Amino acid sequence: MRATASHAVASVRSVAVVVATTVAVVLLPLAMAPSEAVTDGGRAAPRTYWASSGSGSYPVYRPRILYVSGDGTLMVKPARWSSWTATRAVGHGIAWVTRCTPDCASGPIAKRPARIVLYRATDVCGHRFFTGFKLVYRNGQVYRWDPYYIAC
Repeated sequence: MRATASHAVASVRSVAVVVATTVAVVLLPLAMAPSEAVTDGGRAAPRTYWASSGSGSYPVYRPRILYVSGDGTLMVKPARWSSWTATRAVGHGIAWVTRCTPDCASGPIAKRPARIVLYRATDVCGHRFFTGFKLVYRNGQVYRWDPYYIAC
């Protein structure tokens, strides 16, 4: 009887060690969000931000709502990012574009699915920002804001 009980305890300990090791190896790196991306050379690359509504005072990283215009006439929400590196970010979402007819305050809002591409990382206002912006609609139409001006 004793041999069976001690064998069961040893088996439980072995399973616990395997589970703890798996959790540490798989989940711990996911929980640790680095503040900087690591390049191939092993050195940290500076994080690149989006200037929300063109303001260098509001750097955002992987925003869920991409505010493009300062007056709210263009935004992408929800923005879902498939990649975000120091030099380029790619994602998709619904572009909310205010049709400024008869004027921007009372014009209707068009909502269209689009692919988002942010590019041209530039040092501005003490941060590194993307200064190229492109929306690609499903029908192939492309909207560019290049350069995307950032006010400090």
